[in-house]
Amino acid sequence: MKFKFSEADREMEQIMSELKIQQVLRISCSDIAAVCGFNPWSKMDALFEKYLYQDLPELMELDAQNLDTEFITIEQQINGILDKLDEEDKRQLKLLDSDVLNSDLLNNNAKAEEFLSQVKLLMDNKKVVDKLNCDELKVIADEYRGRIRRNYGIHCAHKLLDRYEEHCGFPVTERNLQSIKMVVMPLENSGVKRSMISVSVDHRLHSSSTDVQIASSSSNSSSSISMRDAFSELLMASKRSSAECKLQAMNDKRKRRKGDCSRTPSFVLVGRVDGISHQLDTSSDDAALWRPIKVVVEMKSRVKRVAPTPPLYEQIQLVSYMTILDCSCGDLGDCLCLSRSVDAAYINKYTVYASNTVQAVAEDPIKTDRAHPVVQEDAPSFQVTRITLDGPPYYHRRYWDAVILPRLRTFREAIYEMRSNDLLRYAYLQHTYDDKMRLLQSLIPFLELPDD
Repeated sequence: MKFKFSEADREMEQIMSELKIQQVLRISCSDIAAVCGFNPWSKMDALFEKYLYQDLPELMELDAQNLDTEFITIEQQINGILDKLDEEDKRQLKLLDSDVLNSDLLNNNAKAEEFLSQVKLLMDNKKVVDKLNCDELKVIADEYRGRIRRNYGIHCAHKLLDRYEEHCGFPVTERNLQSIKMVVMPLENSGVKRSMISVSVDHRLHSSSTDVQIASSSSNSSSSISMRDAFSELLMASKRSSAECKLQAMNDKRKRRKGDCSRTPSFVLVGRVDGISHQLDTSSDDAALWRPIKVVVEMKSRVKRVAPTPPLYEQIQLVSYMTILDCSCGDLGDCLCLSRSVDAAYINKYTVYASNTVQAVAEDPIKTDRAHPVVQEDAPSFQVTRITLDGPPYYHRRYWDAVILPRLRTFREAIYEMRSNDLLRYAYLQHTYDDKMRLLQSLIPFLELPDD
């Protein structure tokens, strides 16, 4: 593929190269485990593309034009698939969407399972199967399942924190913090490319990421080509003006900053915490050694069951919050939001202590043996696991510095390498999934390729 560059194109290329260098990458705490290769359910290609174009809509438009492709959002892709369905099937999905957003309906795991079953029944419907191919069926099923699970967690958030307070006996004083961040500076003399600006993080930070898919939009007629060329000139002029304004604002901000480039972040970790609880550590038999502690609280809503041990990728998310907030311990809660009749029985039957387990309430809770808790044989609906930075089995503080941060730096360098190398980026965008993953592994060595 050959590209012809005019003088205006070269000017735009210069501006874009500056913008690509100056944008400071923001990595969400919920993505850290996936970025570092510890979340088996994540899709690295989609994750990589999400951060590749973060805050760079001009670069996305330029790539789409040069490759004669169209970048579409997941929402646009879903709407395109829905257009192939009958009106009755679309009506059922629209009704399901409306019910999922209703907190009075989707407030327990039984209702969540019912909605998930509706999605499966609809995807198994012969009329739907005949109209959609396997890939389209998977995309739409995954999207609606994801919507159900996300809204289930949102609707149950305050309910879970209330239940946590009731069980542990300590209030959660800071709920749903607006945003937290940790600035990660470049390693000294490491050869890391240093950004020229810093960014401020506010409550809107999560809305700036872009999930994109790539759809071909080739055109053949000479008239459409000439029309596209005319439009391209206008588009490039508009983008150039927008990019110049953005570059000028960045340069002004850089001039106002004190110090040298060594103060510029390599990347920033950002997140939103469910809650903070100020508690009393009573683990010692000597009351004189009891001390106040700050505990980061992260709650997870489960649909089917509560696992005995929370997965590592969820622990890493909590550990990132603990590291940012300078807390040595956190509580990771798992809960089935049961219907009210069942929920009341569990509330009366279980209590939570800081010993990482759920145990039955004794007739006299003061005499309950906390060192040797009795775990009920039937699966509990609520469980809290105490995560510490310096305790077994993971010793998170040690591996945060030895494994997590180095892998985040590697991921950051891969993003900036592909941003700066147009031919590499174009080759990646036009490859098949398997080739994309092999190319990514050459940039991110710790990435494990999927089994054939």
